[in-house]
Amino acid sequence: MSKSIAFFDFDGTLTSKDSLTEFYKYLYKRNFFYAYYLRNLALVVLVQFKIVSYFTLKKRRLKYLVKKFPTQFLKDESRDFFRIFIENELKIKAKTRILELKKRGFKIVIVSASLDLLLSNFDKELSAEIITNELEEVNGNFTGNFIRNKDCNFEEKVHRIKSKYDIEDYEEVHAYGDSKGDFAMFELAHKSFLNYFKE
Repeated sequence: MSKSIAFFDFDGTLTSKDSLTEFYKYLYKRNFFYAYYLRNLALVVLVQFKIVSYFTLKKRRLKYLVKKFPTQFLKDESRDFFRIFIENELKIKAKTRILELKKRGFKIVIVSASLDLLLSNFDKELSAEIITNELEEVNGNFTGNFIRNKDCNFEEKVHRIKSKYDIEDYEEVHAYGDSKGDFAMFELAHKSFLNYFKE
């Protein structure tokens, strides 16, 4: 059997909403607007004007998250949240496509700018391999830093894919995404699909 592999972006491609934003809502509840936007207002504005990167804002939000909530609490809550999130937000067409490709012998890989804290649960859901941002943990506690100080998006998706897989080993390569953050990943594929599961 020929070797085949399919790379999927996660948020917006397989799901209807952004997993990380929804996780913040799930944790902060009524304080979400303050914790996510107001306390970071200056950075939000700078990102809008492209003066600082979105990754800078992302790291600031994460630092506050791990300062506010204990590590084990975040791990426990991530499992409960993700179960609900997948039930409500995973696109039926996307799940069907993944299962079809698996039957055809494709290796399924999720390549996402979300967090391993969340997506490690998807590994259990559909037996997919995961490439995403990994949280640094020291002495059992999240530090608020990423293991790699680069967001798993744009060209970084390609770097991480190539560090794990030899694309030349595969006779058929698919890539699925929904934004310009996935275009570099498309260049690796024989077939690329933009907004393939759009509802």
